[in-house]
Amino acid sequence: MRLPCLTLALVALFAAPALAQDAGAQPPGAQDVDAEAARCRGLETEKAALTAAGIPADMEKGPQWASANLPKERLQKIGRFIEIDEQLKFRCPDVFASAAVKAEEARALQAAKEAQAWAQRLEEAAKNPPPPERKPITAVARTKARDDGTPPLPERATR
Repeated sequence: MRLPCLTLALVALFAAPALAQDAGAQPPGAQDVDAEAARCRGLETEKAALTAAGIPADMEKGPQWASANLPKERLQKIGRFIEIDEQLKFRCPDVFASAAVKAEEARALQAAKEAQAWAQRLEEAAKNPPPPERKPITAVARTKARDDGTPPLPERATR
């Protein structure tokens, strides 16, 4: 008696996607992917708004400071920020992967700029070398200098 119900369920399970594709509709998983991407964009937007409101700066000061100095609404926003961050890490790994790639690109660009500036400084130094450093005037040399402005006579080495 259960066999016809099971057969009907299997036919419905396998035939429905084929009929939907024939009718020009999207496959069942495509709508889920679009909905998940839209949810990730919404979470990103909300996290950006909370970041602009200064929530990460409040979090850096620690939980004891926050509970003692912040109003309840601000603490709720901090909780929401943490929740959004966890959801983004768990449900939207592409967001963090792209953020890591962007951070690496920015670091590489900064390193290239520093290398270019260093090469430019070396090139300028090769064109205009600095004068040699002179020996510092010692106390002995100052005492041997004459008052009339002439340099002192050279000393002979003693035997």
